[in-house]
Amino acid sequence: MTQAERIAELEKALARKPRRLQLDMIGDGEIPADFALLIRSVLMQRAPDTRLITNARSSLRGGALLVWLLGDTRLIREDARLFFRKPNNQAEDESGEDWKEEAPSD
Repeated sequence: MTQAERIAELEKALARKPRRLQLDMIGDGEIPADFALLIRSVLMQRAPDTRLITNARSSLRGGALLVWLLGDTRLIREDARLFFRKPNNQAEDESGEDWKEEAPSD
């Protein structure tokens, strides 16, 4: 199924104004950025009463994260992971080190 066909199916499903719609995300965990933005624009036009459930059945990265975060309810398989890309702008952090988890301050 092509990307255009997938978008058409999503639009058709949302046109029925379901009470809830579940997107199961499975595969290599990558969605091209332009396609993710197109999915976002379609999902943002859904009926206000339609609850979106995004279910990650595999690890996610890139544009797939954007789509998953759009869910009113977000589910993820227990052993799946979310991968964030290091920011390209090194000006803010001249050290060049990877992001580190900091202890919460009191």
